[in-house]
Amino acid sequence: MASAEKAYQLKGHAKFVDLARLFGWQVLNDYWYSYNEDYENSNPIDTSIDGQILRLAKCVGVDIRPLLHFWGTHPEDPNALAAAIAAEGLQPSNAILNTLTHYKSIVPADNAAFQTFAMNWWGHQPDPLGTWTESEHGRQWDSTPWYSQNNDTEQRPNGEIYVEATAADIQGDIDNIIALYFPGADTDPPTPNPATFASAPTAVSETEITMTANTGSDSSGPVEYYFDETSGNTGGTDSGWQTSASYTDTGLSESTQYTYTVTMRDSLGNTGTASAPASATTLSSIPEVLLEQNNNQNDKVDVKDGQKGAQSFKHGSAGDPDYQITKIELKLSRDSDSPDQALAFTLGTSVNGGTISDSAVNIQPSEVTNTSGGSSFMTYTVTYSTPVGPLNPNTTYYLNFQTGGNGNAYYIGYNDDNTYGNGTYYKSGSDDGKDCYFKIFGSDISVVDVDPPTPNPATFAVPPAADSDTAISMTATTGSDATGPVEYYFDETSGNPGGTDSGWQTSPSYTDTGLTASTQYTYTVTMRDSVTPTPNMGTPSSPANATTQPAPDTDPPTPNPATWAVAPAADSDTAISMTATTGSDATGPVEYYFDETSGNPGGTDSGWQTSPSYTDTGLSPSTQYTYTVTMRDSVTPTPNIGTPSNPANATTDPPPPDTDPPTPNPATFSSPPAAVSDTEITMTATTGSDATGPVEYYFDEISGNPGGTDSGWQTNPSYTDTGLSPSTQYTYTVQMRDAVTPVPNVGTASAPANATTDPAPNYPPTFSSDPINEINATEDAAYSSTIADDANDPEGDPMTFSKVSGPAWLSVAANGALSGTPTNSDVGLNVFTVQVNATGGSDTATLNITVINTNDAPTFTVDPINKPDATEGAAYSDTIASSATDVDVGDTLTYSKVSGPAWLSVAADGALSGTPGSGDVGANVFTVQVDDGNGGTDTATLNITVNAGGTPHSQTIVVVDGWCSKNGKTFQDDGKVYIFTSSDNDYWDVEKNEYISLEFSNISFGAGAVITSVTVHCEHHEESGFSSGNIEWNVGTGWPSGATTWGTNTSVPAHTSDQTDSWDVTSYVNSTTRVNDLEFRIKNNDNDKKIKPDYVYVTVEWTE
Repeated sequence: MASAEKAYQLKGHAKFVDLARLFGWQVLNDYWYSYNEDYENSNPIDTSIDGQILRLAKCVGVDIRPLLHFWGTHPEDPNALAAAIAAEGLQPSNAILNTLTHYKSIVPADNAAFQTFAMNWWGHQPDPLGTWTESEHGRQWDSTPWYSQNNDTEQRPNGEIYVEATAADIQGDIDNIIALYFPGADTDPPTPNPATFASAPTAVSETEITMTANTGSDSSGPVEYYFDETSGNTGGTDSGWQTSASYTDTGLSESTQYTYTVTMRDSLGNTGTASAPASATTLSSIPEVLLEQNNNQNDKVDVKDGQKGAQSFKHGSAGDPDYQITKIELKLSRDSDSPDQALAFTLGTSVNGGTISDSAVNIQPSEVTNTSGGSSFMTYTVTYSTPVGPLNPNTTYYLNFQTGGNGNAYYIGYNDDNTYGNGTYYKSGSDDGKDCYFKIFGSDISVVDVDPPTPNPATFAVPPAADSDTAISMTATTGSDATGPVEYYFDETSGNPGGTDSGWQTSPSYTDTGLTASTQYTYTVTMRDSVTPTPNMGTPSSPANATTQPAPDTDPPTPNPATWAVAPAADSDTAISMTATTGSDATGPVEYYFDETSGNPGGTDSGWQTSPSYTDTGLSPSTQYTYTVTMRDSVTPTPNIGTPSNPANATTDPPPPDTDPPTPNPATFSSPPAAVSDTEITMTATTGSDATGPVEYYFDEISGNPGGTDSGWQTNPSYTDTGLSPSTQYTYTVQMRDAVTPVPNVGTASAPANATTDPAPNYPPTFSSDPINEINATEDAAYSSTIADDANDPEGDPMTFSKVSGPAWLSVAANGALSGTPTNSDVGLNVFTVQVNATGGSDTATLNITVINTNDAPTFTVDPINKPDATEGAAYSDTIASSATDVDVGDTLTYSKVSGPAWLSVAADGALSGTPGSGDVGANVFTVQVDDGNGGTDTATLNITVNAGGTPHSQTIVVVDGWCSKNGKTFQDDGKVYIFTSSDNDYWDVEKNEYISLEFSNISFGAGAVITSVTVHCEHHEESGFSSGNIEWNVGTGWPSGATTWGTNTSVPAHTSDQTDSWDVTSYVNSTTRVNDLEFRIKNNDNDKKIKPDYVYVTVEWTE
């Protein structure tokens, strides 16, 4: 074919073939004939490249620019064409994109593959004019300026697509008309389908399994293969799509079963069905260990000039597993003159004989690099690529060696031991009783089970057989395996509705249930053993079929619904008869159920019966009854029940006239009249019977005594007459009548019967209210009231009152009078329980009385009050706060001095203070008063003796020790006492929320010393920003544990520079003992800043 034709074929024709393949031949027909239509209709025709691309894209219905670009057709104005494509709403096509992805995977990377693909895709049949398409497509094509003009495209009946085209040059001269046939789209996957294994998966090592698929055949080649590992066991890997029909899976786990399927696809992506799964188990590795050794060597034995030698060894004990040898280590040396022959080495069952298979090794002179002539040795290792064995445990074997002819000298290391019995043999086989150096490596032989259970393939002992219309049972031939138990998998392969696999189970039998009647199901059975972690799975059995039994009879009898042969009709005033149409059913006999549905009195269902006729008896006269009839067959265990018939009615005949009164006649009492109280009598008539009910009863009181009343006609056979007089006799008869209309039949009255009411009872008295709220009482005032008017007795019997419980101050007289005088302790609500008694019994109630408080004056508990002596010139301190009491809760007591020497002050809280002078020496008498603030007061005499004062003394005591809460140390231990003994720039930091306590030197007081003044002085300053009020000073003793605080000062001012503040603590430190026990505590209550104390001292004044 000319180059122009070739250019046409690849540049013009290829893209049309692609579009016909992907979207159908009609789209090209539409494209080519749209030109003719526009021409005939004189429509504008855009003959530009972009116009032709847009026209073709509209006919195809997708954006075809990626395909045209691949085949070398490019837009003149890409942006304008893109806008036109978008305006038409044309979207990219996955079919085009996938095709181009495939093209790009083989062009130009694989020229041969592309040529094969191209011939299959574009066709190579002769056209009707005898012209042939190019028989070979290259990877490149020329760029001769020819274009194609297609005239016709159609689908032929045999599926081929016919394309007729004209190739013309750029001037429009027709060069050739080409008519092409090419096959329709290939939609078939490669064969065989499903794929099969030519060589099933086979383990080649502990970590590798190899397999080969049967070679696939497809017109759209090349065929690709996908090997899928389906067990999910560790290391199993799919192959991915590949052109090779063989695959080796590596990186597997040893002694593990892996399962594979293989699938094929052609170059168009037509993918076949996966093969049946096939399994293989990797080999087991056996670790190499040191079996036997004699590793001492202090001498040599020479083997030369054709000499032989042998060393015995033995491994294991009786009952141990067989073993195999992988390598043997020796100590070798040779002369410096290299031997010309090898040292032959074998394993044997006897001395220099009984060679064990695969154990012979020729040690070449060049391999023995030690040429010391036996003065030293090299380690030489005999290694076996295939382990030698199996060897028996507890059996003697020999390491045999022999040199070549004269001039060949080798040396073997050995020692003087003879552990292995037979030592080194050489020359004529004499035993020198010594052992060679050797190490023998290998392993015990563990038998790994890699075989599935037998028989393999599995077979059926009892093939599948139907048990019913929904169940099929089967039993596999019992499997045998060294590693049990054997498990069975029954696989239902037909896919028919309800068919279910068994799953793996230890039972060789299986019943598949929930199946469809009259349906064939197909089963195979597979066995596996219990090897872990991956069992060995056998090959499935040949499939076996079974067909379920036909479905049971599920149809009810006919006719359905049931019908009446003879509709219900009255036989009398109490009976109706009827007959159903006889039913027909394959599973007889037919049964009938006549159902009375009106619910009128006496109507009764027939129950299931084989007779088609039924008579309902015991009915009510002149009453309509309604019936349906239903049929069922005799299917067991559950019959098929049909639809009930249409309902049919019948009315019973009227009854004969009723002229008889109810019986018994005369009437009688089943329970004669009897009193039930002082005002009631009850009775019951014998129940009457009559054809025309209901029966009515009339109880007639005939004595005429007060309150006696007739019942009137009633349907209740019992009657209670109420409102009667106590202890009075009443007489009754009873009479019955039926319900005949318009005039009932009335019977004869019973014989009269008497009953006397009970005597009237005597009732107890009762309180009219509970609780009883009486008038209030006043503290210390006589109280008077009564509860006589709060109770009454029904019979007017005399009543007696009493107190059951409550505060003692109140008395309750027998006539109900209340009296008594409450005290202060009774102020508030008082609750009592009171009782009233009379002939008929008693009653109790709660009595509430509130006592109103009156003020009680306070009182001194002692008078006179004698207080401790005072000392002339010394401050005095004491209190009388505990010398008075007030019974009124909540009163606040205040104290004052009424009279007495001026030196003593009495504070409102009772505190005594002052300093007596020389004129006050002697007995001092005062009058003091206590006041409750509510008008109540009391006075008492206060006695204080003032003693003459001694000589005044004064001393300053200084800090001698102390304790810090932050570091838990004393200042003596810390060497910091000096900080507080002088005024300088040494400060102690009292941290936030911490404290220090300081101890002072003692004073030696004389007898009778009286403290007159104690003042604490502290030089200090605080960090800037220290909050005022956060300095706390305390005097006391016992810090840090067991502390007693005498006084507290929180009004200490804060300073930003050193200043000294003083605190008079005389009122707290008022004895010589307290002076010498005195401790001063400085506490920092600030949350941020520090206190910085410096010089601290105490001035003490006293007299003696």
